[in-house]
Amino acid sequence: MAARGSPPPAEGPTIIVLATDGEGNAPYWRGNDAQSLEAAFTTIISDSISCDIQMDKPFDDETKACNDPESDVRLNGNPLSCPAEWEPSPDADDFIRLKGSACTELNSGQAEFPCGSIVVE
Repeated sequence: MAARGSPPPAEGPTIIVLATDGEGNAPYWRGNDAQSLEAAFTTIISDSISCDIQMDKPFDDETKACNDPESDVRLNGNPLSCPAEWEPSPDADDFIRLKGSACTELNSGQAEFPCGSIVVE
């Protein structure tokens, strides 16, 4: 790596993106061009998207959440089934957890919820 204040290499600067966990364990991505830099940021952002989603109100009864007619969970307009693709979070009564391919789709950064309350782009 060049010292601070020195000119970039003749082929152009290499941009290194670090994403630290606060413990000194920082994976890094090297961006030699706009495409690889965009891919690095997409990966970092996707990895930071949680599959635990807070609801506007807690479940009255988590054991009945899957069968509750108000439990209509959709991702990109497609209904998700409970408990295969989502479930009430065991950690909080006002969260759901997306599972499997639904979580993967959300993490892809191309997910939109139909009510417009959560949009990930």
